[in-house]
Amino acid sequence: MVKNGQTGDIAAHVRSATFLFFCALLYSGPIAGVPLGSSQATPESGSEHLLRADEAYSRENWKVAASEYQQALRADPGNAEALAHLGIAEQRLGLAKEAEGSFERALQLRPSLPEVDVLLGLVRIQEGKYREALTPLEGAFAKPDYDVAVRAAAGERLVEIYFTLAQPEKAFEMVQKLRQLAPNDPDVLYTASKVYAAMWNEAVQRLLVKAPDSYRIHQVLAEVAEAQQNYAEAAKEYQLIVRMAPELPDFHYRLGRAILESDATAAATQRAMQAFQEELKLNPRDVRSLAQIGEVYLKSHQIEEAARCLSHAVELDPGYSEARIGLAKVRLEEKQFSEAADQLEKAARLSPDDETIYYNLMFAYRGLGRQEEARHALEQFQKLSKQKQEEHASIMRQLKGAMGGTEATNR
Repeated sequence: MVKNGQTGDIAAHVRSATFLFFCALLYSGPIAGVPLGSSQATPESGSEHLLRADEAYSRENWKVAASEYQQALRADPGNAEALAHLGIAEQRLGLAKEAEGSFERALQLRPSLPEVDVLLGLVRIQEGKYREALTPLEGAFAKPDYDVAVRAAAGERLVEIYFTLAQPEKAFEMVQKLRQLAPNDPDVLYTASKVYAAMWNEAVQRLLVKAPDSYRIHQVLAEVAEAQQNYAEAAKEYQLIVRMAPELPDFHYRLGRAILESDATAAATQRAMQAFQEELKLNPRDVRSLAQIGEVYLKSHQIEEAARCLSHAVELDPGYSEARIGLAKVRLEEKQFSEAADQLEKAARLSPDDETIYYNLMFAYRGLGRQEEARHALEQFQKLSKQKQEEHASIMRQLKGAMGGTEATNR
């Protein structure tokens, strides 16, 4: 017998199934907060049938459980808990219409019956009654006393319904709420990725139709190429953009970055430098381009020029950690270890997860004779590097799983 106040059973089951058809795996335990045999039935109210129903229910003998609950309800038609359990048994028997009726009557008798509104919404989805499923699921999602997992499952189903009903804006709004509710939940993140991808695809398709000659088309292609680490292709697309609209800010910088990522030759480096300089003509305070020019100078051992550019970038934006890291590298070249350490320590406060900071800090501390701090910096560098490698490997496994037709998360 399950103790009164049991919670979490429905959460485990509603999260274990997939999208619109997870109702088929709906339930294998009592409703959260509703103990078996909780009707306090008397012999006149069909207690023997209720006891047999509870026993069959606990063994997942759904046919016997349904029959016995029906007998008990003939004697006590106001037993909301028995109706809810009957609905679960009916659903497990494939009787979705009957289950819907049982859940509806249970809620009419006791509107506060925990989580039965979720079950009602799910069985309506199973029947294809998407609009009718909205009300109970929206109500369940809005209940702060429900378990987070239950609310998240209701929200995920709502996202699917909104897309089915061609209401992508509502789907997007629900995803935002889900991410506030359970920001690190893998199922929520998976649902969010689907929504964002669908909306992105729809917007790109409209862009192709409505503005096929826009520079934005090339921007989309460039950003997709960058995401695939195809920087040579990205550079080609950014080059087209700066030819089409040379007065636009940001794109000369992006072109320079893509060139540096795709080609290490001296000629390519010179083209990148020209792109950064064009960006500075449009915006002399662009610290990103200044920092990149400084890095190029540093790699070519033009230390004085590198120091000038990177110092200017730090002055313009003290919060830009990349400029501080670059300036620290210059100071390391000059063996000015104290100033290098100062810049890197400030950068670490700005970007604590950037492993390159700790790699360079190790050399700065060694130069100052602070061996213990150098050892800690090395350990932090190794830790962050390992974390990034594991995160990258995990993302690739999930993407490969998704492309192979299997979901990456255990739903």
